[in-house]
Amino acid sequence: MGTPTENTAGLANAARSEAEVLRSAGLEAFRQGRHKEATDLFRQAADSFQAAEDDLAAAEMANNLSVALVTLKEFAGALRAVEGTPAVFQRRGDPGRQARALGNQAAALEGLGQLAEAAGLYQQAANLFEQIGETEQRATTLRALAAVQLKQNQPFDALASMQAGLGGTARPTLAQRAARRLLKLPARLLAR
Repeated sequence: MGTPTENTAGLANAARSEAEVLRSAGLEAFRQGRHKEATDLFRQAADSFQAAEDDLAAAEMANNLSVALVTLKEFAGALRAVEGTPAVFQRRGDPGRQARALGNQAAALEGLGQLAEAAGLYQQAANLFEQIGETEQRATTLRALAAVQLKQNQPFDALASMQAGLGGTARPTLAQRAARRLLKLPARLLAR
């Protein structure tokens, strides 16, 4: 018979194994477009990782859950799911996941129509991505920020964000290169 510590470790390992299976199944369901099923699997995976005392993996699953809920346009649930996860990633020294969590929180707030809060979080996420050199993620985040700024009737801020977002794209598509050229026109006209 094992000691209580060994039994606790065994339970944690079993919860971790179950969580890994649920994570994989959730990712596969999401990839196949079965978003409702993915939400259930991500929720169960987060609970299992929490039972295994793995707060980092639990926070990651909560973020996956949030993305799936945004896809289903269940914005309030997405916001609840991602709440607190940026702080977990910050405590654990993971600025990349912290930035993604801030972006996920911003997407949920945007869906709820809370545009000022969403813009602030997108900006925080973009700043973190810049600090760690994730230029593609920063560019994507700045484009999302620009879309929010347009909804807020802030065309000049949106223009600046979009230019910064397109400028950070390492291998721009033809459409992105064309957009970059078009976005330079207002700046040239204002400079006159």
